[in-house]
Amino acid sequence: MLAPSPSQQSEQLTYGLVSPWDMFEIQAKEFVGALRALKALEVLFEEREESSNEIIEETSRGKLLHLLGNLENACSALGASITSDFVSEFKAKLEKGSAKWCDLVSSSKLFYSVLEKELVRAKLYALSPYKVSYFDDAQNLFETEVGFSFFSARDDIDEAGKCFALGRFTACVFHLMRVLEHPIVALAKVLLPDDPSPNWETVFKKIDAELLRKPNDRAIKGDVQFYAEVVAEMRAVKHAWRNRVMHIDAIVTEERAKAIFDATICFMNVVSKRLSEAGEVPPETGELEL
Repeated sequence: MLAPSPSQQSEQLTYGLVSPWDMFEIQAKEFVGALRALKALEVLFEEREESSNEIIEETSRGKLLHLLGNLENACSALGASITSDFVSEFKAKLEKGSAKWCDLVSSSKLFYSVLEKELVRAKLYALSPYKVSYFDDAQNLFETEVGFSFFSARDDIDEAGKCFALGRFTACVFHLMRVLEHPIVALAKVLLPDDPSPNWETVFKKIDAELLRKPNDRAIKGDVQFYAEVVAEMRAVKHAWRNRVMHIDAIVTEERAKAIFDATICFMNVVSKRLSEAGEVPPETGELEL
């Protein structure tokens, strides 16, 4: 059975048990809590070893029920349902007043043995505190406007964060590319309304060309600062993708995925302040000469 080190315990790492059917997460405190409860049961029995054949008295039953309740809750959180059932059965016997101290020691050994078998049959992963935020809610890495302006991108943002946290960096980048499709389509609705099949490159060229024109000749009236920032962030994303991540021979490292994630966050933060996925641009803020 894999136990976290003291340093890992202090960092409150998130552990995940993965079965062939599903994946769920737990907190290290439940794992440590189960071990502590088992140890406390062992200590209680050692203190009463001389009276092992005696019925557990009422004054001790309250403390034991509390410990067993903690153990049962921890086992449920760990997904150790069989151990949890054994604990529940012993609790019922204890509540009836028929449990002996010798029953406690045999049951405690059973709890530990079954819990160990349940855990070693699953794969146990750990996320560092740095990656927990990506796994739990990557949307919080973006500014709040992103969620309002591009609500339909939330699923891909969430998947991108989970893929990054779990080391699936190529999948992370693919989801980020899907995230960026939303503002690109929205920009095309504003800048290229007659283009039947706009893409990232045509939008980029349109903005770049407009910014090179004299103010009076621009099709873009006002909002110049906004579009200038869009171009800057698009160039950052383009630079982050320079290794052609779409090709099968490309290896997406954690560093590359992080750079693309950061560029995507910056780009979405800028665009969402002045654009929605429906394509409406908010009122102009005034002309700014470049």
